[in-house]
Amino acid sequence: MTIWLALWLSLSFILIVFLVWTTVIMFSQKKTWKAFAQKHKLRYKLGAFFTSPEVNGVFQDYTISIFGSEHEVEDARSVRKMSAIEVMLKSKFPLKGAVGTGEMVRVIRSLAYHDEVKPTIKGWKDSFIALSENEYAMSHYLSEERLKALLPLMNAKKMMVIFIFTKTDTLLRIDTPEPLDNLEYLDKIIDGMVGIAKTLELRDGEGRTMMAQKSLAPLHTRPDTPDQKPSDTPPPIAFEFEEDAPEQGGEEPLQDSDTEPKKAE
Repeated sequence: MTIWLALWLSLSFILIVFLVWTTVIMFSQKKTWKAFAQKHKLRYKLGAFFTSPEVNGVFQDYTISIFGSEHEVEDARSVRKMSAIEVMLKSKFPLKGAVGTGEMVRVIRSLAYHDEVKPTIKGWKDSFIALSENEYAMSHYLSEERLKALLPLMNAKKMMVIFIFTKTDTLLRIDTPEPLDNLEYLDKIIDGMVGIAKTLELRDGEGRTMMAQKSLAPLHTRPDTPDQKPSDTPPPIAFEFEEDAPEQGGEEPLQDSDTEPKKAE
């Protein structure tokens, strides 16, 4: 009886510590997200006791959302609680496509885009994916300037990244296990994402140029076109997060690629 009592007390203590720690983190997150919303005059929704709040509104002329998300693991028997940030871009693309880190491969492949592009730029990992309806148009779009803006975020530690565009909506999204309960850190991430979004926007006439690539060779086999000259957009804020170590044997930096991100209820 003494052994079972000791075991029961030990398990009870662990559960209590976990509950207290979770509660502290949750309240810290709510406090930070509310402070961010007040600082930038955004909408704030508290949510239930043990769920993340929601923040949305216009930040530096871009619609953003911050919310709790869940990712189903491969066996679909459990979910991972995450924090998500979305930045909506203004551009409407002439075709559909997506770029993402290894954890987003299953999501992107489910969109049934049939053409994959693999940039040769330094920093592009084998686990990353870029799919679209047309590889030539995608090759044209993924210029060195855009990849250099996007890759620091994709290589940041504990960041699951997806950039997806259609003829109606375009967004840049990250999911992270971090609670984002530090105001300075949260400001830095969203500043950086908005800077990246500005670089990812289409330039005047570029949509028509992308469509014209369908019958041409990929961009890296052709000289630069006027549409690809450096833009006047200021460079995005540099991400200084600790990057994941170089891939060894195709390992994923955060979790298996077979995950399904969704907004937490």
